[in-house]
Amino acid sequence: MRGEPVPARLYVLLATQAPVGLILRRGPTSYVCTIRWDRRNDAFKVGQWLRGRIYEDFCDLSPDGKHFIYFARKKDPYTAISRAPYLKAVVLIPQRDGWGGGGLFTAPRTYALSRGEGAEGASTKEVRFDPAYPLTEPSVLAARLLRDGWRRVKPTKAAKGVVFEKPIIHGWVLQRIEHTKPKRSGKSSDLVEHRLIQSNTGLAIEGPDWEWADFADGRVYWAAKGKLWAAKPFHRELVRQKELADFNAMKYEQLLAPY
Repeated sequence: MRGEPVPARLYVLLATQAPVGLILRRGPTSYVCTIRWDRRNDAFKVGQWLRGRIYEDFCDLSPDGKHFIYFARKKDPYTAISRAPYLKAVVLIPQRDGWGGGGLFTAPRTYALSRGEGAEGASTKEVRFDPAYPLTEPSVLAARLLRDGWRRVKPTKAAKGVVFEKPIIHGWVLQRIEHTKPKRSGKSSDLVEHRLIQSNTGLAIEGPDWEWADFADGRVYWAAKGKLWAAKPFHRELVRQKELADFNAMKYEQLLAPY
C-alpha cells in the first residue's frame, strides 16, 4: 500500500532592494526548479529545472533580485552566477570538492566567494568579484542572515542549537533554530524549525512544519509542505493568513534560458 505523496521542499531567497524573491523547489530528490516570485502581486514564473542538487545554504539573490549565485552538483560540484530566475551561468566556477562553494552578494553587481573556496572568482560585464570582502562567517547562510537583519542569539531550553532572531513588528520576533539532531521524525529535514515569539508577553506561535520563514513587506512568509503562505502579524495573532501558491503538482520540464 502506498503512503502519502512526499510534498515538495521549498526554500526562498528574498531580494532586499526589490519586491521579488527566488524559490528553490526540490522534488523528487534529484530535481530542483527555480521560480521567480513577484511580491507585489504574488505572481510566479518558472525559471529552469536542474537534474541535480542545489545547496540552499550556500546561495544568495542579489539585492536587486537580478542575479543568483548558487552552489550545485550534477556529476561534479560547481558555483555559478545566473540571471534570476534562470540557472544558465554567466559566471561558472568549477569546484575541487563538495565543500566551500557558493557565495554572497556584497552589492547588486559584486559578490564574494565562500571561505574555503579554492577557485578564483571571475568578473564580467554583469557581475564583479569582490576579493576584499571578509566573508569570515562559518557559512554563507550565517553571513546572509546577519546581512539581512537577523541576529545570532544564545540558545535556551526552549531553543537549543544555532539560533537566529529577526525583530519584526508589534513586538514579534521571528526565530530560526537549527538543531544538531532531528527533533520529530528523525529525518534531516527536521533540523530547522521556526517560531514567532512576542517579546512583550512571551506568546509563541509555533511553526513546526515551516521549512523556511522570513518577514518582508509587512507580512510573515513561510513555506510548508510544498506551499507558500503569508500572514500579517498583529498584536496577539497572525491575521489575513493566505496560501499564495501550491507547488506540489509541478513536473520536470526541459526549459531554456532566454539569453
